[in-house]
Amino acid sequence: MYQTRSWDTVIKMKMSLFVFGLISLLGFAQTGDNRAKWIQSLHSENEAERESVAVHLVSERDATIGAIEATAKQFVTVDDRKGIAKAAIRLLGELKAEQSVSVLVENLTFEVFYQESKRLQITEDLFPCVGALIKIGIPSIQPVLDKAKFSSDPKALLAATAVVRGVLGDNLGKARLELELRTEPDQARHQRLSSMLESLGVR
Repeated sequence: MYQTRSWDTVIKMKMSLFVFGLISLLGFAQTGDNRAKWIQSLHSENEAERESVAVHLVSERDATIGAIEATAKQFVTVDDRKGIAKAAIRLLGELKAEQSVSVLVENLTFEVFYQESKRLQITEDLFPCVGALIKIGIPSIQPVLDKAKFSSDPKALLAATAVVRGVLGDNLGKARLELELRTEPDQARHQRLSSMLESLGVR
């Protein structure tokens, strides 16, 4: 049985260390001096200088997200490197990387199970992409629903339901699923959505 309510664990503390380590490993940790220079440029009275640093910061963010996404894709299929993949996926969520939604949805059921855990893992910890998609928010909803409609994997439906609940809550989540059901003509896909709707009423 999977849990969906938030709880603080040692595992989360360990993953925070993974996150900081991954940033350093990728070489995107900026020094205090660089940050100070960028902030100073944003304070400039020269409009061109302000715009230039803004473009630079956006470009750096996009490049960082691209590298983190590549790391996630590289290690999701490597059993003894799942911790690295999980850290990268969590970072994509923390950065609210909308451009990575498709990759996260593609790997929605990527699973990291910790046998040493003394209590059940919550769904968004067991399936890291769920947690990341919840943090990204509304842009995750339609891609996740599309994934669920075409999947016969119970884990995909479980994970998709967790994303809908995490982003919208039970009531809005039910309303969103009801809307999707009204426009879905295929019987099999309709049944999968109905299963998600029923699950939103179960804790």
